[in-house]
Amino acid sequence: IMNYTHSTANDRAGDSTHDGQVYRLEYAGGGDLHGIPFAPVDCDLNTEDCSGKRWYPVFNLKDGTPLSDGTHNYVVKARDIERSMKVLDASACSNLTFDELSQPVPDSSTVSVDLSGMPAMPAVTDAPAFVDGEPASTTN
Repeated sequence: IMNYTHSTANDRAGDSTHDGQVYRLEYAGGGDLHGIPFAPVDCDLNTEDCSGKRWYPVFNLKDGTPLSDGTHNYVVKARDIERSMKVLDASACSNLTFDELSQPVPDSSTVSVDLSGMPAMPAVTDAPAFVDGEPASTTN
């Protein structure tokens, strides 16, 4: 268990909202760090009036942030980072054109596959050995 005072320098997003606030963190081993508070976020509008639709940490620590419990020293390293796509303003697409492609779109007249080197399809005469992952002898 360690006390951590948050700063912009240690914030992955460079946000100063929580600067100077002290948090009680606990490293539980195996990469599990507990104690960073979470807040509800509306997945559709990114507002905090959703009352629990989705919860995210109020800040994320930057890789390389030093932590210490007085006996052990730790350095933060993200093991997994969730990515979210931003909502696109449809008006931003009004200037896109698709008639100026740098490469022509292939169609049946421009694509040919030479199958002359392929062997003939084998004739299957035996019953299947497996049906739905089970040996055929047990599916009867």
